[in-house]
Amino acid sequence: MVPEGRDETRQAARRRVSCASMPEARWERIAACVILCAIFVVSALVLLDGRPNRPNGRTKGDSRNSVTVELSSSTRPAGISLPSRASFATAARTQKPRTRLVLTATDGDTWLTVHARTATGKILYFGILLQGQSVTLDGRMWIRFGSTSHLAARLNGKPLALPPGTYNALITADGLRRLPEQ
Repeated sequence: MVPEGRDETRQAARRRVSCASMPEARWERIAACVILCAIFVVSALVLLDGRPNRPNGRTKGDSRNSVTVELSSSTRPAGISLPSRASFATAARTQKPRTRLVLTATDGDTWLTVHARTATGKILYFGILLQGQSVTLDGRMWIRFGSTSHLAARLNGKPLALPPGTYNALITADGLRRLPEQ
């Protein structure tokens, strides 16, 4: 048996909890759920409104950070020349050298293991390159060559001389650096 004072205390606590935490009537609970869902949807719409939904990161009709000035020769002050678009593209390329390696199996089959950046990086290529097949790889990479005598290599469009044999190498925009066996 529960003493009388304790039972009353428990009932009073239950009344306080039930009144404060949930509405009692079914329609009140449904209304509370609908209101919470509406708050969630409005919050999600507000948060998603600022996200880019176009490839260039702008929404349609958005002109922020976009300034285009075209001056004709009559409105351009004398002695001022504007850089061409090609010079901007060249400047962008010179800031970050690109590394593109094309390997072609010319005289036979050869196997390759290629990892991004280091020997423990993401595997970019693993397998046998059959005679006549090519693989194009971008970025700094670690390569384990099976037999380079069957390969022709081009780094950034220029022929790359591969030392003969089976070895590990690091390929960067500067070229090939043969690595010691581990």
